[in-house]
Amino acid sequence: MPRYFFHIADGIVRPDSEGTELPNLAAARIEAVTTAGQMLRDHAVDFWSSNDWRVIVTGEDHLVLFTISCQALAAPVPSLVYDPGFLRSKLGSAAAEAAVL
Repeated sequence: MPRYFFHIADGIVRPDSEGTELPNLAAARIEAVTTAGQMLRDHAVDFWSSNDWRVIVTGEDHLVLFTISCQALAAPVPSLVYDPGFLRSKLGSAAAEAAVL
């Protein structure tokens, strides 16, 4: 079974030196999403102090197979974004109603 390595980068790279044996790339993708979700859940407060957070997945040859990137952005939102008329004209009525909820 192939071994996949799930490295964490949040300003500091935390290499996965052990890796995880998984049956295929699809299973590694699922594991990466699960890992990202667990890290976000367990470190929610710390997440806001980091510019970018990534799970970098490599194979046994240490080549990057894919990356999951999470980013927290705290920015003011213009009030017109919450105007249902504006949203309806830009996105359609269903999207506007969903945004208001």
